[in-house]
Amino acid sequence: MVELRITGVPRPHIYFELSVMGFASGGLTYLSGKETPHEVLKGFSRGDPEVVYRFTVPA
Repeated sequence: MVELRITGVPRPHIYFELSVMGFASGGLTYLSGKETPHEVLKGFSRGDPEVVYRFTVPA
């Protein structure tokens, strides 16, 4: 399991959240060779001041 956070962004925007987390998801999928499910715990898209995604990396 991997948790990624984005904090301290002066002007939070949903596109920033989705582009960073999408890039991270693609990298984890590439490295593991399998689809990497994720859970959104916090996000700019939900009105939170920070972003937290939890990725479940397959064994």
